[in-house]
Amino acid sequence: MRLSPLLFLLLVLTGCFHRSPPGPVSVDSYRAPMEPERSAVLKLIQGEASKIRALRGMYELTLRRGIERQKFRQIVLFHRPDRFRSELLATNFNQPANIVVTHGSFLQGIDFQEKRFFEGSPSLKNVKQLLSVPFFPEELMLWLSGTFGVVPGAEFIGQNLFLERGSERFLLEFLYRDNRIVQLRGSVRLKDRFVRSDTVEILEPKTRKPLFTSEFEYKEGLELPSTITFWLQENELQGELVVSEVKPNPGEIPERLFSLAQPKGFRAVELGE
Repeated sequence: MRLSPLLFLLLVLTGCFHRSPPGPVSVDSYRAPMEPERSAVLKLIQGEASKIRALRGMYELTLRRGIERQKFRQIVLFHRPDRFRSELLATNFNQPANIVVTHGSFLQGIDFQEKRFFEGSPSLKNVKQLLSVPFFPEELMLWLSGTFGVVPGAEFIGQNLFLERGSERFLLEFLYRDNRIVQLRGSVRLKDRFVRSDTVEILEPKTRKPLFTSEFEYKEGLELPSTITFWLQENELQGELVVSEVKPNPGEIPERLFSLAQPKGFRAVELGE
């Protein structure tokens, strides 16, 4: 499915970014906090990541590559830790372009354009194949909530916390055996227990070259990002998710929405590990 369901339909385009992603952050101006400050900051950041357990949202998605642009409507449902659904609609026709769901140990996808039905496990490789971003399902849910954290199933090694000297800025690195470093950046204040993330970036460990970069923007009165801008560097693709309607921690979400049946006439494709 290549650049398909969650964020990227296949774009056969050429060119460069519409807007450049933010540059790398040097840790020279940061310090590694000592205990008990380190534990207090980590607890605050982790507490923020645990607030949103479920979500219903509708987004306007814009994809850009060079001078080309495409727009879609995206409907997202999730209930942590493992239930996720994304439905991408072509805005001109209001017809589904593709749907991806996860539930427990299952990952399924329907590509209406190519008439294919995908099934497999929600491994990092399979999720990336369908959703184009190197996230596990629950990591994706955290990202849409404007944060990041350690989730079951990820080959987590450890984390490094840095605080910028003379400011409220933090940089938290998550280290993994699956060839990823994930950086979460934002602001934190222990005195009034304030924390807000503004950037999630995925780096290649050896070169620390950015593979995926994203920025969060917030509107007053909203605890979730109102806009998420992201860059997939290897494909020179920029996207923007703008909230149309979002409800964190809604009531019961029907289980049937997190499973798919193979449509008649669609070819079955088994996702590899």
